Amino acid sequence: MHVVNASNMKTVTPGNSLCKYVDDTYIILPASNVDSRVNEIHHLESWAKSEPNLKLNGQKCVEIVFTERMSLRLFNPPPLVV
Repeated sequence: MHVVNASNMKTVTPGNSLCKYVDDTYIILPASNVDSRVNEIHHLESWAKSEPNLKLNGQKCVEIVFTERMSLRLFNPPPLVV
């Protein structure tokens, strides 16, 4: 049902992309667009509020940064606007 509901979900920054699968959505940003991450999260939160029966679960959101050395660093995503 999520994929059907999320068919009109889009990114706001050119070069960013979304991967939607079952009830998960991934925002993929290249390093050149890293400053757009807060705007993308807030945009998706606003989108979810405008759709019936959808809610963005901030407790399940995580930011993952991949680097050249294959190291993985986890960051807390920007806080959701309540």
